[in-house]
Amino acid sequence: MARSYIMSFILSLMATLCFGFSPNSLGDLDTTLVRCSLMEDTPPTITCPGNVVSPCAYLDENVYPLAPTTFDDNGVVLQTYTLTGATTASSPGTGINDATLEFFDFGITTVTYYVEDAEGGSASCSFTVQVTDTENPLIICPDDISVSTDPGNCYATLTSLGFSTAYDSCSGVIVSRLNIPPLNQYPPGTTVVTWIATDAVGNTESCTQNVTVTDTEPPSIVCGPNVTVSTGAAACDANVTVPPPTIVDNCGTVGVTITNDNTGGGADASGIYPTGTTTVTYTATDSNGYETSCSKDVIVINGSNPIITLGETGPLNLEVCSLYIEAGATAIDPCLGDLTGSIIIDSSGLNMNAVGTYNVTYNLPGYPASEEILTINVFDTTAPVITLIGPDPLTVGDCSTYTELGATVDECFGDIAATSLVITGSVDTSTLGTYTITYNATDASGNVATSITRDVVVIDNSGPTINISLGFDLNLDDIIDIPFELEACDTFVPPPATAIDPCFGVDYTSNIVIDDSLLDNTVLGSYLVSYDATDALGNPSNTIYIEVIVVDTTAPVITLIGDNPLIIEACDTYIEPGATAQDCITDLTTSIVIDNSTVDTSILGTYFVTYDVVDANGNATQEIRDVEVVDTIAPTAL
Repeated sequence: MARSYIMSFILSLMATLCFGFSPNSLGDLDTTLVRCSLMEDTPPTITCPGNVVSPCAYLDENVYPLAPTTFDDNGVVLQTYTLTGATTASSPGTGINDATLEFFDFGITTVTYYVEDAEGGSASCSFTVQVTDTENPLIICPDDISVSTDPGNCYATLTSLGFSTAYDSCSGVIVSRLNIPPLNQYPPGTTVVTWIATDAVGNTESCTQNVTVTDTEPPSIVCGPNVTVSTGAAACDANVTVPPPTIVDNCGTVGVTITNDNTGGGADASGIYPTGTTTVTYTATDSNGYETSCSKDVIVINGSNPIITLGETGPLNLEVCSLYIEAGATAIDPCLGDLTGSIIIDSSGLNMNAVGTYNVTYNLPGYPASEEILTINVFDTTAPVITLIGPDPLTVGDCSTYTELGATVDECFGDIAATSLVITGSVDTSTLGTYTITYNATDASGNVATSITRDVVVIDNSGPTINISLGFDLNLDDIIDIPFELEACDTFVPPPATAIDPCFGVDYTSNIVIDDSLLDNTVLGSYLVSYDATDALGNPSNTIYIEVIVVDTTAPVITLIGDNPLIIEACDTYIEPGATAQDCITDLTTSIVIDNSTVDTSILGTYFVTYDVVDANGNATQEIRDVEVVDTIAPTAL
């Protein structure tokens, strides 16, 4: 057991110290060939690249390889580096590190590499990297900008000036700007913005961009209210103090000039102004030449009232409806002279068609105290004229309703009949004769019109009224709505009628004329029969019509030919004697239907033969003939 333990220890130790050795599955050294070399302790070797001189801070590894060359029998397990001098940096403390991707500052930097192998052996080497970048980057500024000031402000807000183009052949660049105003608010004028490109080693290049802001907003000017003054009693002008306008400009009023077109001065337009209205125009111009204007009126009222002289002395008395002729007026002002052409004459309230008192006014605009008034009294001394409406004489029918046609009462200004006409007299249309109607009128001024009359003649112009005795009333010119039926071929007897004068009750029944000439009682249909009459003066009555309808409700008549009953000897042949048929209009013999089918002469007895016929209107009738078969002949012996 002790031997086995010792062998196991030796094998384990050898497996730890040698590469590629392990006991066999039995752990028996006798059956295993062990070949093992002793561990070596030679340190690794390292060779750095030669010193590097580069124009750029970033080194191209294909042009400037910065990795060292190392060797160790068992391989390097650690490689680190440190940078000192112009650039200071160090790699991680573990693993294999390479300085090729480092950024090197302008100047000389010493690169020191350190390596270790697995046994702890180490080595190091150093070399220098000198960056000589003296080339400035390239920068192109955006285009110059020209803008106007923001509305109402003395600056232009520009949040973007465009984009520059910057480039460096060795490294990236950082672009910065100088002379940017606060809040990006650029004042009027030209602001020079400097764009600077800086590369990785601090080389710079710059360009400039001009931002020009122009104040194109004209100033604001407010003239204020008009100025109104009055001259003295004997003056034709006035010394007027005119308040200056109010000026506002987005860049301040410094540099804004004001002129006026009245005195030729600046903001003060005060001075001597004539009577009337003078318009003063102010113009404000800013330093950029932009201008704006406003105006106000200086109104100088004449302190002396002009005198208006009327061409007609009032009051003026005129007849109603006469023509008013304006006499005019003159107006003289001690300062302004003749103002006659400015007089405003107002006669709109004058009505020459109505009695009354009216005023015509004469005024001068701006001088209410100069008003003059002409009073006109319109009188009415002319009597109105009555004119009949309708004919004179006027003929009306007996027992009619008399309707008054009236008359017009003409004044010059219209018909006043509704308020002034008085009509007297009456008409009795139930009594023939002539009646007189009288017309009078008095106008509102008491003028009495000439009375006129109209003759109304009541004449008998109504014919008698016909009434037919059918048990109901008829209207004039009526057609009786209950038809009067007449059997075909019957004689028409007209219903009785009366004709009475409706106004005086005179009986004209004997004058009735009945016209039934269109009636044909042999032809079925509807016919009108008229009733007319005239009175003693030839006035015709109303025409009354009755409707006569010719109808056929009577059955035709059948007449048998021969005996009835008819005696026939037994065994003789039955010979039909026939029959005729007739209604009032048509012979229906050929339409008779004869039925003698039952007659049998071989058998004694009585038989019935029927005769039937129907006319065109469906009226039917029948006749029967008795046929007696008898045996009156003795038999014959054979």
